[in-house]
Amino acid sequence: MVLAVAVLGVACGRAADEVSSVPTPPFTWTPGAVPPFTNVITIVLENRTFEEVFEGDGPARAPYLNSLADDWALLTQSYGVGHQSLTDYIGMTSGQPPNAKTRVNCLNYNCVYPATTVTIADQVEGIGRTWKGYVEGMPTPCLHGVEGQPNPYLYWTPPGNTYSSLVNPWIYYGSIVRNPTRCAEHVVPFEQLDADLATGDLPDYALITPNLCNSSHDCDLPVADAWLATHVPRILANPEFRAGGLLLITFDEGPYQDTRSCCGGANGGRIGTVVISPPWGATNGYRSTTPYSLYSFLATAEDAWGLPRLAKAGEPTVLNLSELFDPALHQEQVPVGSSASVSGTVRDEHGAPLADMDVVLARVDTNLPVASVRAGADGAYRFARLAPGRYRVFAYDVSGRRALRYHGDVPAGPPATTVTAVARRETAGIDVTLRPSNELSGRIVTTDGSPVPAGLIVIVAQHDLPWIAGAAMVGADGTFIVRGLQAEDYKVAVFDPQMFRGGPYVPPVIHDGVEVLRDPQWFEHGTAVPVVDGAPTTSVTIAVTPIAVP
Repeated sequence: MVLAVAVLGVACGRAADEVSSVPTPPFTWTPGAVPPFTNVITIVLENRTFEEVFEGDGPARAPYLNSLADDWALLTQSYGVGHQSLTDYIGMTSGQPPNAKTRVNCLNYNCVYPATTVTIADQVEGIGRTWKGYVEGMPTPCLHGVEGQPNPYLYWTPPGNTYSSLVNPWIYYGSIVRNPTRCAEHVVPFEQLDADLATGDLPDYALITPNLCNSSHDCDLPVADAWLATHVPRILANPEFRAGGLLLITFDEGPYQDTRSCCGGANGGRIGTVVISPPWGATNGYRSTTPYSLYSFLATAEDAWGLPRLAKAGEPTVLNLSELFDPALHQEQVPVGSSASVSGTVRDEHGAPLADMDVVLARVDTNLPVASVRAGADGAYRFARLAPGRYRVFAYDVSGRRALRYHGDVPAGPPATTVTAVARRETAGIDVTLRPSNELSGRIVTTDGSPVPAGLIVIVAQHDLPWIAGAAMVGADGTFIVRGLQAEDYKVAVFDPQMFRGGPYVPPVIHDGVEVLRDPQWFEHGTAVPVVDGAPTTSVTIAVTPIAVP
């Protein structure tokens, strides 16, 4: 057997005999067969084409994900099954095709499938196996709205929280969400994953969904890559997973205008998928050109455990991933870790540690975030596996009560250049101090004097950084107030969610130096509005022109 050494970013503290203490299930490959996996884990990122991630400057912007593709296998012809996102999450967990409600991400929470709709979770439980959905940003297990009412967790959540129900398919299945005990046990906050890994309770089937920033839905691709570099090594180091697991790292769909599809899918676009299976999977950067869709991932899990294929996963054009388990494509992998990191403590203006703060690391040269973590109860945080460069660290309170504040540059050493040893570099430390916050208030008026449309949302972004600094619902009298702002220049936009329902919407218009948008990608536009530290509340008036959409 050939021994191939590859940098996987896995901590080397676990002894080899401990890993080998978990037996690998027996498997003899034949065309069409897949192994009886101990675990099938899928991590779903958002809205990137194959070309954007794995070609051009993609490897430079997502070096960790591309390193996994170089170590293991990459599907070069994999496809989403629909637009928008919810269609894809539903498809990969139950095989159900897109419908009129899932195509608009279930704007009103009135699209729960009946309890008779079978899911992979039902199948897994039915044969005595375990499953969980790990949902980042979801503050409590099984969080969902009231059926029949507008969905409060779809796009706009409390300031600082980037959870969205569109990445949580489990709350759209009646067999799960209408059974509160079952749902709370299995649909859990992402933080539970670390506890399950530590106690040996990794479920047989797991769907891991980062929040809208870490998935690259709202933030740049390097943010998602840094998130993967933080969390994937913990999975790869797990003894049970290394004995017989399958990890799929994929994207739900391409951009809306990408309508390419295959294999039972509607028009989800061409995406890239990295496939990792330590005991059996293809290695050394194997590039598959076979067409697969998200239904193929469901079919692979079902075939592995002798389950009938559900709905669209059972169509003849939907292939499982058997080709990747041909033993001729597999070489053993030896994990080597890298320990470059930035760590420190978040403190308030009096020097006391602050618990549970969101900490973001941004590159100085691009002003783009590359990673985010939640500080611990003692205010401590840590970023690992950093590329060479200089970084800024800042933090904010998810409740919006405190403002973020920049601190000094943090140098990081060069990455490991050898695979023969663990590269160790000095950890940089920095404390982040938070100050009391400022406010931005104002009033929305209409150009014709008509009542302000219901449901408008004001969104504020920092002038040079592409993520939410604050958001607020507009009251019935048109007034709003956004709290928790640092002294900074901001972009201000007005968004009307009803534009997705065919109702009134806010067209692009410039008024009083503020650009009002109908484009959901609001942070790419807008005009700066200054907020002065310690000054009276900054106020702005924005005029909009409602337009009826047939």
